[in-house]
Amino acid sequence: MDVQGRVRGPRGNAASSSGGGGAGNKQHNAGLPVGDTAGSKAGHFAGIGLPEEAGWYVSAALYWAGGLTILALERFASGDVIDPVIGILATVLLACTPLLLLGAHFAPNAWWGPHLRIIVPYIVLAIGSFFVGDAIGPLVLLVMFPLLAVAFLHEWRIAVPYCVASISFMVGALLFHDSGDIQVTRAIILAGTMVSIVAGLIFAQRRQRRIAAVNHDLSITDPLTGLANLRRLQTRLRQEIQRSSRAGSEIVMYAIDLDDFKEVNDLYSYELGDNVLKAIATALGDEMEPGDLLVRRGGDEFAVLTLTRADRDLEDFGARLHDAIVRARHTVCPDVNPEASVTCVIHAHGESPEAFLSRVDDGLHDAKLIAHPERSQLEGSIAVDSTFHEPVFAAGIDASPAQRPTQPRAQISSAHRDANRRMIWRITAAGAFVPALLIALVALAGTASQLRTAEIGLLVGGLLACSGFALLAGHLQLRIELLHVPLMASLLLLTAVISQSGASSMALIELYVIQTPLVVYMVGWRQALPYAVLSGGFYAYFLIESNYEYAFLQTGMFLGIMAVLNVLLARGQRMTRSYLESAEELSIVDPLTGAANLRGYERRVTDEIERCELFGDDLVLTMIDLESFKFVNDRYSHTIGDAVLLETANAIRATVREDELVVRRGGDEFVVVCAPEAHSDMDAFARRIESAIENARLELTPDLPIGATVVSVTRRPGESAAQLMTRADEQLQSAKASRFVESTAADMTVNH
Repeated sequence: MDVQGRVRGPRGNAASSSGGGGAGNKQHNAGLPVGDTAGSKAGHFAGIGLPEEAGWYVSAALYWAGGLTILALERFASGDVIDPVIGILATVLLACTPLLLLGAHFAPNAWWGPHLRIIVPYIVLAIGSFFVGDAIGPLVLLVMFPLLAVAFLHEWRIAVPYCVASISFMVGALLFHDSGDIQVTRAIILAGTMVSIVAGLIFAQRRQRRIAAVNHDLSITDPLTGLANLRRLQTRLRQEIQRSSRAGSEIVMYAIDLDDFKEVNDLYSYELGDNVLKAIATALGDEMEPGDLLVRRGGDEFAVLTLTRADRDLEDFGARLHDAIVRARHTVCPDVNPEASVTCVIHAHGESPEAFLSRVDDGLHDAKLIAHPERSQLEGSIAVDSTFHEPVFAAGIDASPAQRPTQPRAQISSAHRDANRRMIWRITAAGAFVPALLIALVALAGTASQLRTAEIGLLVGGLLACSGFALLAGHLQLRIELLHVPLMASLLLLTAVISQSGASSMALIELYVIQTPLVVYMVGWRQALPYAVLSGGFYAYFLIESNYEYAFLQTGMFLGIMAVLNVLLARGQRMTRSYLESAEELSIVDPLTGAANLRGYERRVTDEIERCELFGDDLVLTMIDLESFKFVNDRYSHTIGDAVLLETANAIRATVREDELVVRRGGDEFVVVCAPEAHSDMDAFARRIESAIENARLELTPDLPIGATVVSVTRRPGESAAQLMTRADEQLQSAKASRFVESTAADMTVNH
């Protein structure tokens, strides 16, 4: 093994070994770090886009708010009811706040953190409930703090047991101090209200975690082969470098480049080329072992990342990778050279990920020259600028898509918006159905004797009608703005029920708790503000009118609790939505160029086809294939090739309109999804793209052919996104063949 750590494989190719997930039917995820998959650990917040410290910070805010609230209870309640020990308990909660902040700094991921943060306030509240007497009415509302925070932040495995315990404690505390009809009614209402809110939050968070996990997995997966992509490789490499510095193990990467793969596309079809890549992915996946990471870096380049181990022969593993590729290529396309260049490079201690990837590319470049000596003669005739091999390009390649020009999200995704709209309507329906159910329940139980059957039946029917309207609106995909109709109607109907309930109004007013958090969760704090003002105002009015001894105190606690919870909920929801959008965007963006990938193409073209069929418009695909791109990798390095692809994507983006989608189909092939009315002369549009690409390539590789083949295809009626792509591939292949014939004829004329 030489300085680069290359292992010579059979047929003169260098071989390589490294780790990676499998392909096809064989997926190996052993050895992956816990954080490698979104939401992989119960109690952690990665799945909803929050930092690991979020639980500690939220708990600190709630402890602080709860402690101040209890101190207010002690100060303003009569001394013969409130025991001084309550002040001590409040001081304990306040003292816990700085300790929680220390926990966020020193133990953000501790497994015991969630349990400690949740249990402590319950202990304080449980002890305090024995000393407050009739003031348990206001105090029991404090249970909402940990209850809703747990439901929103934690996965259901942690949330459900604690939420059940919270609701049971709330009901038990009320009935322990007073089992009269009013308290029984209030216990039923509070329990039902909390169950509905908790169930809604847990359901919504589970759904968001699933969406985020799927999008996260898609964002690190190649859409064609199902292998890990460059984004996953970079993340895993950083993690392995951090671990290897502690464990003392060596990191090994095998870089693989297919020989003459361009001929498969040029001589046959892009569809056959895709089938070759899929077959190779499957064949390489069969050679992987747990802990290996198999990656498609782009085009016809693959990589395997692994760690050195006593039971693995690096040279033998590299030879097996080479033979697997040859077998797969020979099976699918036997008429094209099935060989591949494979190199093995060992990570040097202290080497950065960017420097290591750059050295791997240099090693693969050298291995290809060894395997193909004829290319070294061409190499000698070219003056190669040494600056091309500086790590600046590796750093650029590693840049996140957010740092590059990307396509607007609105252009490439509508499925998530539709699903989110349906969920919002269903939550709106539940917000009307649950109060109707609880009112009917207490009426049937006879604990609210003031309620008259005829009036209750009419009002409950109105609430059910609001719920039914929301369900129908969700099914019909109506505009979200219309949800204020059932929301406001249900709020007014609820107020009408409470106004007719007499003494029971003190218990039924807890139904006002339902609406504001749900509206905050669905549409944000600004649109929820009117509902919060109305709910709080009605709550205060009915409570004060009841002449309850602690009416002002309970009103203040209710408003304070709802304000704190809604602010936290709104903030957390904004972060979660931002995370979901970011994860979805990454799943449809090529990690190298920032252009859309095949998933982004499918989504955009599917939406465009629906629009075309609805309005009778046309849809045009402009296909772009770079000429002689293979020479860039062969003569320079894959680092330079990646830089050329990145600059090509930027040049195309700068040429097309902002609302047109640029797609990297794979390798050196790009697609522009455009409407014909945007370009009256498609030939002139193609020439502008060719010119922009030539200028971009001229700055990087001026000594190589720098042209590009550009064709445009208009969709036919009834043609699907896949069928349109296939026909565009055929048109591009025909154009390239014609261009080759013309070039050959011109050369013959000149020579003659």
